[in-house]
Amino acid sequence: MEARNIFQNISPIDHRYSISETAVYQSLVPWISEEASIAACVKAEIALIIAHLTVRGKMTDAIKAELDKCAADPAEVYAEEEKTHHNIRALVNVLKRKVPQELAPLVHLGATSVDILDTSLSWRMAGVTREVILPLIKKLELLLCSLPKGKRKLRR
Repeated sequence: MEARNIFQNISPIDHRYSISETAVYQSLVPWISEEASIAACVKAEIALIIAHLTVRGKMTDAIKAELDKCAADPAEVYAEEEKTHHNIRALVNVLKRKVPQELAPLVHLGATSVDILDTSLSWRMAGVTREVILPLIKKLELLLCSLPKGKRKLRR
């Protein structure tokens, strides 16, 4: 059986069914895996920091470049969650260690866990729809349109 990073799993039954549909699986991982969920939450937290700095007139290209490099390793977040027993608190703790020290107080400032989770989920669902689902539907539509007329009838 193929070994895989557990944070790239999409569901608990991936190992049984994703091997035969590798291309589809690989296209979904960046959007709906646990790794993608954590990365999207980081993006939401970084966007919040940028918003705070922009409102204060303190946002610069250099700060933006530094923030764009921030990422959280899922294993590190999970290890922190063992201590905090809270997924977003764990992410926030890890992210505070990743951002420049002077920006750490802005991580999660004014946000709730639901704000971060809902924002990141919305971004991921829009992305997977745009980048994966719609292109697959378009391919299916073209395939169906290419069938000879006699073969188009669906059997009941």
